[in-house]
Parts: sequence; C-alpha cells; structure tokens
Amino acid sequence: MKKILIFCILAIIFISGCTSNQQRQESAQKITTKESSELALQLSDFPIITTNWTLKERTERVKSELNNESLGLGWKKGYRVTYYRIGSLIDTTAIQQLISFYPLENITKTLNKSDDSFYGSWKKFSELTRKYNLTSSDNGYIQIDDLSDPGIGDESFAYRIVCNISSLPIEDCKGTHYYIEFRKLNVYEMLVMSGGTLDYELLKEMAKKAEEKIV
Repeated sequence: MKKILIFCILAIIFISGCTSNQQRQESAQKITTKESSELALQLSDFPIITTNWTLKERTERVKSELNNESLGLGWKKGYRVTYYRIGSLIDTTAIQQLISFYPLENITKTLNKSDDSFYGSWKKFSELTRKYNLTSSDNGYIQIDDLSDPGIGDESFAYRIVCNISSLPIEDCKGTHYYIEFRKLNVYEMLVMSGGTLDYELLKEMAKKAEEKIV
C-alpha cells in the first residue's frame, strides 16, 4: 500500500512537471523569436507583376511616435518600412508597414476600435467635421468605412478612409487610404496603402506575407 501511495505521489509530481513544461512550451510558442527588423517586408515580397516599387524608409520605431494608448499597453519595440511606386509625377503610391511588440497579456487589447485607437480617432474626427459643417461641398469631406475582415493572423480588421478637406492643412489626410490591422502572437501590425493608384488586393497580399514572417 505504501509503495502504491508513493508511486501515486511520484506520478502526480511527474504529471505536474510535464504539465508545467507543456504550459511553458505553449507560452513560448506564443511569442515570436524574431527581431522586429526581421518582420519587415522586403522588395522581394512584392509580386513580380507589380514593378517599380522602391524602398523609401526603413527604421526602428521610437516611443515619441506612439500614442498614449499604445504606451499604456506596454509597447516594447517596433519597426517601420515604407515603399513607393512612382507611375508619374502625379501618380505616386505608398505602402507602409508598422510593426509593434507588446507584452503577451496585452496583445489582444491592441486591436480595437475604441475612441483612443487610431481607428477611433479618425471616427471622432469624421464626426467633428460633420458637426461643424466642414464637409460641405465647398470644404470637402471625410469618410471612414469598414471593409470585410481580411482574415489575417489571430485577429484582423480593415477599413478605408477617404479625406478631402481643403480647409484643413493636413496633407497626409487628403486622398484615399486603405488600412489593415492585425495581430499574431505578441506582434501587432498596421499596413497602409495610399496614393494615386490603389490596389486593395495587393495590400491584402502583402499583409498576408507580413503575417507569415511572424513565427
């Protein structure tokens, strides 16, 4: 009886140890082993049929470019890369990839549409322009619309912002912009396409390639 009892105790300890090890392995699998720079899109990631893309910027992200919500969620580090395609002097298209690392316990909070999020800020801005009649035919308009879920990573959503307000000196605002936000493991990313010749299907393809790099 003693031997059986001792065996049971040892078995419980062994199983507990295995469970603990398994939990650590599962936890470890939820965090990417790559550096932020390794997750950046490369020119070779663009489809062969889409030519003339040029690297414009490739750099680490810094805290000063983050909003309070991102910092409050424990933003750790990130990377930014921007590519341009110039069709003519008046036809320039850009794709920008923003990469951020967060603590695993907060990663699910990064993808949201709260008032403090990037999406929420634009939504409020759109409502304010209507409230103060900045969207009249003379002044232009701003519109934000949700797109169907692109199904990228652990969670994602997409939207389009159309902004044309001549009375506001915000050059980055003007025009049409497509956004895809997604998270995978402990990484959050935003991809943006803007400019003259827009191809949302290409943006989705690039977002999927970005997601595949997160392992």
